[in-house]
Amino acid sequence: EILPIQVGLKTVAPILFGGLIPGALISASCETVGAVVNFFIGRAFITSRVRGLTFFGETPVGEMGWFNRLERASEPDGFRLTLLLRLAHALPIPFDSYWYLLGALKVRPLDF
Repeated sequence: EILPIQVGLKTVAPILFGGLIPGALISASCETVGAVVNFFIGRAFITSRVRGLTFFGETPVGEMGWFNRLERASEPDGFRLTLLLRLAHALPIPFDSYWYLLGALKVRPLDF
């Protein structure tokens, strides 16, 4: 998480939306919509930038072995990769950034 705003919003949601069940449902559906929007932003705007990104003059990320393996794994089994990244924080990036990364990879929207 970049900012701990989500914790506060999830805590206040039952008060704002008239109870525990409606607050939880509205909060979960809004979080899902936000993740899908982030996925499509990653698909539309970030794909080429991630592949051309370089750190300290090294080879671009798109040519590095770990990125190529991640991209190859995402195409045939995107659901499994999405589930793995959701359950186990395997990459050293903020959790909300995973949706942008999955959009930049070859994960199908249905698998996401």
